[in-house]
Amino acid sequence: MKTSEPSIAQEVDDTLLAEFGMFTSLPTGFRILNYSKTKEKADAFKIRFKEACKAAGLKKLNKVENQRRQIERRIDKFFDKVGA
Repeated sequence: MKTSEPSIAQEVDDTLLAEFGMFTSLPTGFRILNYSKTKEKADAFKIRFKEACKAAGLKKLNKVENQRRQIERRIDKFFDKVGA
């Protein structure tokens, strides 16, 4: 997300890590682990990322929602790139 803020990765499950800013706690990115083995669809990752944001206690503030939507678009781009 190029926020230039250090981030902390929070494990959502065996295949998804959600990243949150150390100071703002806003979502800053994601990591998909072992994608070639799981081959899940983008929607499944977006749902799990939303759940991770809720679990982190993030409320639906405009800034949080905007960053979450940007991350969802990046998830879509990733899946478009790998052809899933």
